[in-house]
Amino acid sequence: MPAQPDLSIVTVSFNTRDMLRDTLGAVQRNHGELVIEHWVVDNASTDGTVEMIKREYPGVGLVVNRGNLGAGPARNLVIPSCKGRYILSLDSDVIVNPDTMRGLVDYMEQHADVGAAGCKLLNSDGTYQRSARHLQQIGPAIRRRIRAVLGGSPSDFSAATSAVNVGWLVGAICIYRKAALEKVGLFDPQFFIYRDDLDLHTRLHRKGWKVAYLPSISVTHFFARTADHNYAVATFDLEYGDLLFTRKYGPRWWYWNRRGWLLLRSFYFSRLCPDKKLRKRFWGKNPTVMRRVYRGLLRASLPVPGRRLAASSAPPAGVDWTGT
Repeated sequence: MPAQPDLSIVTVSFNTRDMLRDTLGAVQRNHGELVIEHWVVDNASTDGTVEMIKREYPGVGLVVNRGNLGAGPARNLVIPSCKGRYILSLDSDVIVNPDTMRGLVDYMEQHADVGAAGCKLLNSDGTYQRSARHLQQIGPAIRRRIRAVLGGSPSDFSAATSAVNVGWLVGAICIYRKAALEKVGLFDPQFFIYRDDLDLHTRLHRKGWKVAYLPSISVTHFFARTADHNYAVATFDLEYGDLLFTRKYGPRWWYWNRRGWLLLRSFYFSRLCPDKKLRKRFWGKNPTVMRRVYRGLLRASLPVPGRRLAASSAPPAGVDWTGT
């Protein structure tokens, strides 16, 4: 009988075949003596991802969806069946190092009050990528801004050299204690791609679990490479996901303030902003597509009497999101 896994790894894929191949290869090379199981949940890729996995990584568990469910809902499909004590959520554009998985597991073993932990994210050139953040709370945010104005030390955790408790972690790679997930719940399906990590880590804090950042452990994260293939969808989801988060956690004045700014920004980008400025603001993306994105956001967030925000940050159906 196979040994119970120390670590269950869950990766969601959507048209990232070549990056995913490198991610899977790094896991296979660098898990060391850890007993692992690796699941890939594919969200209806059309680039040969499924065939590549079956051909090159037959030992990887594979779930193939008929449509793009989003990242959180896709993870939720397999996490309940994972046999490991810990769940490693690993994006398809992350390359682990030889000490990454062992270091994360060891830290969780030694700190029973930690529900989630993450490590330093590095760009492909080895430079630092912001990996940890504070919880979105109004009072502490104002105090941090005042300290920054007065010349205080940076509060973005970039100077950390040893493990530190943080608000939330960028979800490119994050290890979770399965027992903690069983108590607080899995990823909220209303968040399609972004802010599902912020939401889950907020719930962990509210239930008394700590979230830790380990700067002595690192991975390479090809930041925005996945989103770049689906830039319009990613932009819509990030903007609307922030709005859904504030609606969920309040206070109401914060939610209405964010909603008002989104309406103004959406009106400007969809109707007033010149093409040249749109290209510069969105890194050369097609202005026509970006206007379409913000028209969708404008319609989705208008305060129409009797209508609430949709309970998902997935872009509305029937809209052409291609062309970037």
